[in-house]
Amino acid sequence: MVLLLTAQGCIGPRSLELTRLRYDQAVHETTEQQWLRNVVRLRYGDLPSFLDVSAITSQFEIQGSGGFTTGRERDSANLTNFGDVGLQFRDAPTLSYTPRDPAELTRAMVAPVGITALGLLANNGWALEDVLLVMIGEINGLENAPAAEQIVPTTVPTPTMFPEMVRLAGFLRRERMVRLASADVPEVVSPPIASDRVDGADLVQAAGNALEFRPADRPDALVLTRTESRYVLAFDPASRGWPESEGLRQLLQLDPRRLEFEVRRSDVFGTGGLHPFPDALDSVDVRTRTLLDMLTFLSKGVEVPEEHALRGLAAQTVGPDGLVFDWTCVTGDLFRVRVQEKRPKGQDVAVAIEYQGYWYFIPAADKRSKATLAMIQALFNLQLNEPSRAGPLLTLPVGF
Repeated sequence: MVLLLTAQGCIGPRSLELTRLRYDQAVHETTEQQWLRNVVRLRYGDLPSFLDVSAITSQFEIQGSGGFTTGRERDSANLTNFGDVGLQFRDAPTLSYTPRDPAELTRAMVAPVGITALGLLANNGWALEDVLLVMIGEINGLENAPAAEQIVPTTVPTPTMFPEMVRLAGFLRRERMVRLASADVPEVVSPPIASDRVDGADLVQAAGNALEFRPADRPDALVLTRTESRYVLAFDPASRGWPESEGLRQLLQLDPRRLEFEVRRSDVFGTGGLHPFPDALDSVDVRTRTLLDMLTFLSKGVEVPEEHALRGLAAQTVGPDGLVFDWTCVTGDLFRVRVQEKRPKGQDVAVAIEYQGYWYFIPAADKRSKATLAMIQALFNLQLNEPSRAGPLLTLPVGF
């Protein structure tokens, strides 16, 4: 009886202590493995896929049994006692898996990430250099290895000054001479409305939809506005004269008289050649990559075993010199996935998966590659939760 009462203490709060962190660890590790597998898939020209763990339901059961027998042995005055106790504890989890909706997944993968996501990651945990290398395809006409965004690249990347720009920006950021700052800017979302047509009910309705009435350009008129987060690249006044600051301005063709430059998204390739005054820009125009572009770019950091290269399983690109181009040099130390035939030792590995007979892994000591993989996961979550840009349904008073 004492044994059974003691065992019952494992049910309830104690069972939560025994299982919650283990389930959390299992979900975390398999999520990382899924992302690594998708990166490796792209290196082989296969599209990524996702299977989510939508629910974990666990039932805990405890069963006990016991018996006691006593009796006197034949031709003996001694009593013989027999007893047995049985105890069974069972954890019966039920796992629910949900494949990603194809339309939802496609939208998240092929939509360019916004400037807000760029600013959030650059200001929260990740190095500015890594964010720029992964998320930016082009900035003020300066290209970042566009050939690496192709699943099956046909040409080798042309060297540009993009890595040098990233180095200068990272140095100035660490020295607090430059920052990527956010600012709330009102954006007009309606035509002018006569002021005398707007009453208290209209103000309440607008506020309920995160909108606000502001004075229009013409007198006695109002316009509806939505507050948007904008980002500016701001130089500290003390940075004037620094070689790194002047070098960054020259590479981005920025107006030397200004200290702040609005960061705007552009989806047009070769934006630098479209500016009428390329030596004195008053903004930073960036072409952000899609998640598929980023994953494809990072897949170039996956090592390919010689056997697979000879069989043509992974895309190979021949350079102008007639030699096969080593795509791992594109991502460099930013992201590198090792490969070997035998399963790597657990304590030396951050994440590992098996694919087509080989083991692909990120060593535990390679913190930068692991952080880059985590960055992609964070961006994916941001993309899935990107709010719709459709305007709210409002009943507006008649304007002019």
